[in-house]
Amino acid sequence: MKGKFIGLAWAACVLLGGSSCSKQEIKREDKASDGIISSDTYSTDYRFFRNGISSVDIGESKKVLLDFRNFNNGINAKVLTNLEGKRRDYRNELASHIAVGFKEQEKVRNILENFLDEITEASKSAFAGTFAREGKIGIVQVSNDEQRLVNEKGVELGQVIQKMMIGALQVSNIDYFLMKSLTADNQTVVKGKNCTEMEYYWDIAWGYIGSINADPDRISPLFLANYIEKESVGMKGLENINVAVYHAFRAGRKAVVDSHPEEMKKQVAEIRKLLSKMLVLRTMYYLNESSKILRQKSGKELNEQYFHNMGEALGFILALPFVKNEKGEYFMTMDQAKELYDELTYGEKGIWDKERIEGNQTGSIIDVNKKLKAYYNL
Repeated sequence: MKGKFIGLAWAACVLLGGSSCSKQEIKREDKASDGIISSDTYSTDYRFFRNGISSVDIGESKKVLLDFRNFNNGINAKVLTNLEGKRRDYRNELASHIAVGFKEQEKVRNILENFLDEITEASKSAFAGTFAREGKIGIVQVSNDEQRLVNEKGVELGQVIQKMMIGALQVSNIDYFLMKSLTADNQTVVKGKNCTEMEYYWDIAWGYIGSINADPDRISPLFLANYIEKESVGMKGLENINVAVYHAFRAGRKAVVDSHPEEMKKQVAEIRKLLSKMLVLRTMYYLNESSKILRQKSGKELNEQYFHNMGEALGFILALPFVKNEKGEYFMTMDQAKELYDELTYGEKGIWDKERIEGNQTGSIIDVNKKLKAYYNL
C-alpha cells in the first residue's frame, strides 16, 4: 500500500471526433532552464478549440462542485440550522459522486454518513449555542466574525467532513476521469458536443479541481483549488504548486489533441505526484500549527484556533487515502487513516487532552506525524 515519491527532499521542511484544435491555441511551452517551475515558462492557459469553438466541456463537475459548495456552506455556517435538509441534499446530490472507482467506496460513504449524523445531532444539543468546554458540545470563536461547532471531544466536524470530501469527491474523481480518458475514444466527436470522449473525460477531471479557470461562473476557487491557488502557494515544499498542477493538466490535454498517449500518462503521473505532495504537506502543516498553538498557550485553557487547525488536520488525514503515487499506488488505506483519526481523538477528552496531544505516545501529534512519514516514505 505504501508508495514512494520521487525526489522527496521537500518533506523535511514540513516537520517544522477528429482532433482539429487550433495549433496556435495549444502551442507547447518549454521548461525553465534552471528547472524551477514558474508562470513565465510554463503555460497554464487551458483553452482548446475545434472549428473556432471551445472544445472544453467540464461536464458533471460543474454542478457537483456547486452542490458541494452549497452543502459546505450549510455545515460550516456560523449558526447551524436545517442540517436535516443538508443531510438530504448530500444524499440526493453528492453521495453518488463520493469515492467513484475507489475500492473502499462503501466504507468511505459510511464514514461520511456517520459524521453527518453526528453533526446533525450535535446541532440540536442544548449546548450547541454555548461556548465549548471539555466533554461538552459547543462553539469556538475561530475569528472575530466566525464561530464553529465542535463535539464533546473538541472536533470541528464541519471541517472534518469538508476536508475528507476534498479527497473523496475531488481527488478521487480527478483520478477516476483521468484514467477513463486514457482508454477513451479520440477519433469521433461526441454527439451533441464539440469534443471527443477522451477530451471530455480529461476536461471533467480538470473541472473537479475547482478552479475559476475551469468554470468562470465561480466567484472563487473551490476547496482543492483554493489550496492549490491560495493556501499552499509560497509554502515550503509547495512553491509554485498552482503553476505546476495547472500546467500538467494543460500539457495532458494538449497530448490528447496531439494523440500522444505516453505524454498523457506522464502528466497523469505528474498530477498524482503533485496532489499527493500537497495534501500530505498540508496535513502535517495543520498538525504542526496545532502543536505550535499548544506550546504557546500556558495553563489549561486552549486557544480556540487550535480546534480549527486540528479539525482541518483530522479531515485531511481522512482525505489522504485517495491520493496515489506516480505509479497509481495508494499510500495508505482508509482503515489506516481512520486509525490515525481515532488515535488523535481518543478517549472522553479527545483533542482536549493536551498532555497526550503534546506528548510522544500513541495519539500525539509527534506520533501521528511519524506514522505519516512512514506511510509516505518521507
